[in-house]
Amino acid sequence: LVNDFFIGLVAMKYVWVIFPLVCEGFSRLSPKAANVAFALIIVGFAACVTASYLELKLWDPNPALIQAFKSRAIALLKTYYFVGGMPEAVSAFLDSR
Repeated sequence: LVNDFFIGLVAMKYVWVIFPLVCEGFSRLSPKAANVAFALIIVGFAACVTASYLELKLWDPNPALIQAFKSRAIALLKTYYFVGGMPEAVSAFLDSR
């Protein structure tokens, strides 16, 4: 519920503030300047995606650490699936254990 609230606030800020400002800003640019700005945005986005991919590709996880937590994580995930993640169901499940 808390996450939904903050996601809603961010979406509202984007729709009511950021998007109109960006539209107004682009409408004041000449077509050539708008194309250059758009190209820079695309290049920046591509750079961010590439950096993120390289970080994931170059990151060397510790297999022993992963194996140590794997069975516990799977057990907790199965419990979450069984309980459903709802507050009342979690309380009832914990009380019955």
